[in-house]
Amino acid sequence: MNILPRLALLSLLLAPPASLAAEQGPAFKEPLDRANELIRSYRHFEAADALKEATTIAGDKHPSLHMRLGILYYGLGLIPEAIAEAQKAVALAPTSKWYKYDLAKFYYVDKQYARAEQQILDLLAQDPGFTLGYSYLAELYTRNKNYDMAWLSLQRARLLGHQGRRLEEKLAARSSKPTENFLLLPPERSLLRYIKLPSEQEAKNVLAEIAGGKLFENLELELKKDKSGDVDFGLLGIAEVKDAATAATLRNQVPFATPTVIAGEGGVLIVQKIAPFDIKAWKALVAAPPSPRGATGADPMLPAKELTAPPPQTPPPARKEVIPQASAPTVTDPLPKQTVMTAQAAEPGQQPAEPAPESTQPATTSQSMEPSTRALQHLSLQLEAFYALEAWKNAWQAADIAAYLDAYSERFSPATAVSLETWKNQRIASLTRPKFIHLKIDNPVVDLQTDDRLQITFTQHFQSDSYRDSVYKALVMVREMERWKISEERILKVLEE
Repeated sequence: MNILPRLALLSLLLAPPASLAAEQGPAFKEPLDRANELIRSYRHFEAADALKEATTIAGDKHPSLHMRLGILYYGLGLIPEAIAEAQKAVALAPTSKWYKYDLAKFYYVDKQYARAEQQILDLLAQDPGFTLGYSYLAELYTRNKNYDMAWLSLQRARLLGHQGRRLEEKLAARSSKPTENFLLLPPERSLLRYIKLPSEQEAKNVLAEIAGGKLFENLELELKKDKSGDVDFGLLGIAEVKDAATAATLRNQVPFATPTVIAGEGGVLIVQKIAPFDIKAWKALVAAPPSPRGATGADPMLPAKELTAPPPQTPPPARKEVIPQASAPTVTDPLPKQTVMTAQAAEPGQQPAEPAPESTQPATTSQSMEPSTRALQHLSLQLEAFYALEAWKNAWQAADIAAYLDAYSERFSPATAVSLETWKNQRIASLTRPKFIHLKIDNPVVDLQTDDRLQITFTQHFQSDSYRDSVYKALVMVREMERWKISEERILKVLEE
């Protein structure tokens, strides 16, 4: 590995650790300050000696000193020494996900792949919303030619906001593309990863950064550095949400929907519903016989002994949406008696969704039958369509031209009588001209017409610094290279503001 990326990490050493601020005494303050000064002078080997002296004086009270020394050794290419210091840091602070993450990287560079994997698995068991952990896990599994496990890791990273595409093409050609089925995940097993902020305006600003591509991990490092005790990060169970209406809405969201804002004690929370991490379930999913398009008749999030019928679930009573910016689909009873999948009931005054065709089959409930493989296949396709819609919206809102245009099929037919190339140029101008773009999607309804074609109808609210409107829109999507791509885009009705 090139030494320059390692040396770039040394800037982390220049700020005194927050954990030392109150306790820092003259005993190890002097060698610590000397180490920082030597780093500023690019005298890194001497800085390592000074920092080593500081860790010796401080003893076991400050694991951050050991990790900083480990990062310094790593930057100097002294990998065994880096590993030794990082191991001490992890042993002294076993709840630190960042220490585990750095130690896993050190192992990876030293080609100790099994140990690197174990550190990442421990990290994800502790925090299943740690995006970078899944990204590194995908790298590890790819190196070991375990392509299906790498695919699952990469898809989790993508659902959590990771936008790198370096591995995707390689894995697409080698993996059977197994798919996790989150639709049958009991709500009580879901988790909420959160960022706590002092005000709603700050939360909106952070949401905009997330929409622009920043990961929760990026924001954690930045916000803790800038605001110290005013922000917090962590995980919640839905049962810990105090407001009953908010909790009911979150229960009905599909995992990995767009983060949203809820009220919290002493501030506001940006929350995102996620699924737990279960490596045994992944291995069971990969070992299972392949089904059409990766669909299975069992819930891969459940242990092997439970891989039979889904547990009975009673959908909560319908409630009016109370969380700003929530646009996630609501999934309740996944039965094969309809082909239209709705996200939520239409609000009064909005264009109603086209009703699903009447079933000719006897009425059935999930308590009396196990969902067929065919029904689960349809649900999997529909869920992928919701995520494609969300990715399209996020790319538009972030003015990410490449991701936005990538959402469209090469067979896309513009609504106006212009060529595809002219339409692309017009859209690029529309994305780059505004100072900001805010997009909200309500009540998406998926009509799965065939396994390779569907239509999504929804209400779209658009606002920029110079224009705003609300329309009822339809997107026709076609299946290309295992992804849903937009082939038609039509405004069905312009709504009054």
